[in-house]
Amino acid sequence: MTEFPQMGIAAGTKYVPPARYHLRDWAQSVGASGARLLPSMLENGLAHFHVAHDMGLEALSCAGVERLLDQSALRPGDVDLVIFCHTNTTSVMAAPTSMPALLAKRFGMRRALCYSVSQQSCASVMCALRMLRTLMWRHRQLCNVLVVSTDKVFGERFRNVSNYAIQSDGSMALWISRDWPRNRLGHMSYNVDPIYYKGAQKGPELGQRFALNYPLLAHRMIAEVMARSGWTPGQVDAVLPMNANLSAFARVTAMLGLPAAKLYSENIGAVGHMFSCDPFLNFLDCFAQPDRIDSGNAILFASASTGVFTALGISHAWTGPEPAAVRTKQTSEPEDTLPAAASHGLRTDGLASAPSRSTVFSRANY
Repeated sequence: MTEFPQMGIAAGTKYVPPARYHLRDWAQSVGASGARLLPSMLENGLAHFHVAHDMGLEALSCAGVERLLDQSALRPGDVDLVIFCHTNTTSVMAAPTSMPALLAKRFGMRRALCYSVSQQSCASVMCALRMLRTLMWRHRQLCNVLVVSTDKVFGERFRNVSNYAIQSDGSMALWISRDWPRNRLGHMSYNVDPIYYKGAQKGPELGQRFALNYPLLAHRMIAEVMARSGWTPGQVDAVLPMNANLSAFARVTAMLGLPAAKLYSENIGAVGHMFSCDPFLNFLDCFAQPDRIDSGNAILFASASTGVFTALGISHAWTGPEPAAVRTKQTSEPEDTLPAAASHGLRTDGLASAPSRSTVFSRANY
């Protein structure tokens, strides 16, 4: 049996644009089609979404990476590999321009190789991590990897995904480090059903079949991670889904024998669907609330309308304040005591007046 190297999320940040709207604003902007979908979208737990009005893909990507470098111990010169992930086909620059190469040059990552993951839709980050595990096994000198995911919607009539998701513009950056003792990436389940290869263009019959089978496939992926990890339902502290389809994930949680409270669903209505960033955005937010977590085992789930289903187990997640010996080194930094809602700069109605704040898992936390 192949022994893959241990790797973990050493740090992570997100950038969510400050302009935040309600679903009713979107429905009004697109007209009759939006009005017809609005009731079922609200029933599915959707509420708010974010728009990057004056920011392009480059600016969004740089915002996430800049926060990561500013708020973690990662140095640009230590980055061995940059992987850019996206969902929309419009989220890449025209050749010969390359987003990962642009980021490497912009931030002085002189030794980094640069690649992109595409055609995997909302499972793109999961696919990148699946590939990264093999790369770290093959190349022992590969230690520090920057994974960046950015997407933006161009045209409001493309912002919804049927009645189960409303898409937000945004970016996320993850520092994946070899042998990191916390936030360890564990077992991953992965399944592709090629019958759905057309994605959003698969037609009404296949679309209905996809919707009916979705909870069953999600359950199978998550249950497989639990079995391979040796986790009982009591040892799973959080299920971190896509920020979409709340009704389906509520059924999946019940099928797994997990309490409803273990499904982290706050961001479905608060942030919206940030494409392949969702499970990791939820991980950063959920594990910034140590009072909610006991042992620090989480299962992240991502899927794509093209029939890609994947789930990832993360263990040894950060669950509280850093040890006192480390904290004394950070005495110059003010302690963040803001409540969860305020820390995200969000309001329950209307528009947000401030950008979302990043959550960071850095060396200082351990």
